[in-house]
Amino acid sequence: MSRGSMLEVTGELDSALRPLVRAWLAQRQAANHRRDGRLLGEAEGDAAIRVTAVEVLRPGRPGILDVVAEVGDRAGHAVLGLHRIGEEPHQLRPGEEAVLGFFTDAEGTAIVVDALYDADLAPLVLQAVLGDRHRAAFEVVAEDDLGTVVVFEDRCLTVLTWLADGPHPAVEVLVALDEVGFNHLAAPLSVWRRAGKNGKV
Repeated sequence: MSRGSMLEVTGELDSALRPLVRAWLAQRQAANHRRDGRLLGEAEGDAAIRVTAVEVLRPGRPGILDVVAEVGDRAGHAVLGLHRIGEEPHQLRPGEEAVLGFFTDAEGTAIVVDALYDADLAPLVLQAVLGDRHRAAFEVVAEDDLGTVVVFEDRCLTVLTWLADGPHPAVEVLVALDEVGFNHLAAPLSVWRRAGKNGKV
């Protein structure tokens, strides 16, 4: 479970984050298109976006914002990383533009990236969620319209792209299998929930 602080979503914050969520969504759609030959969830590209929740998982620079936004009739979930201006993001998607845009807060203006694909920030996401400080080596092993799976040595972080109201079937199945002693899959160490929405393990 995360231990960050929640920000009040004002009109100004919503206006600042909406273009970043749209760029994040376009980046995910482009990655899905390259892999599958079709554009998954392409209707979301033109959908109205409204930011509904922002949690500061890590303040400062590098920083991490956990953003939930209404995208059409779905709840999208983006983990955005903040770098100082002038820092070169270490993007794990080769041949793809890493920068989603810029964001200004009390620390000044930051370069914004998808934190799950940034070599410096992804371990900090794991640290924020699990309090685990010792795993820097990692690999993104799966990505599709449902979510992203990142493996850190003996830890695995699954972040679902779309959140559900109440229990999310993908999460509940993992928890239930572990509870009945099915040991062929990694046991969930934590379930990351907020405001009744479920979709991050």
